[in-house]
Amino acid sequence: MTVRFNPSRNHETDKKWLLRDLIVYTQEQDLRLSKLESAASKIESLEYGWKDVTDKFKTLCQRQIAQESRAFFKEVKTVYSSLSFELINHPSK
Repeated sequence: MTVRFNPSRNHETDKKWLLRDLIVYTQEQDLRLSKLESAASKIESLEYGWKDVTDKFKTLCQRQIAQESRAFFKEVKTVYSSLSFELINHPSK
């Protein structure tokens, strides 16, 4: 996912796009987590003694989502810092 940030545009518009991207990203991650939990629940319901396998699956999925989230929020922090820098150094824009 890419964040639409262009320092030459209106900062209020950039903030709105950034917020929209954050909301969409959060919704996508919630949907993915829900699907993963549903799949894990279905596997557990088979009762073939796969509890260890499903627990490992959940752990790996949560780790993957956490890693992607950290990367995204690192990018958001960079954009926010850039926005703040622009606002401080060019307040009339």
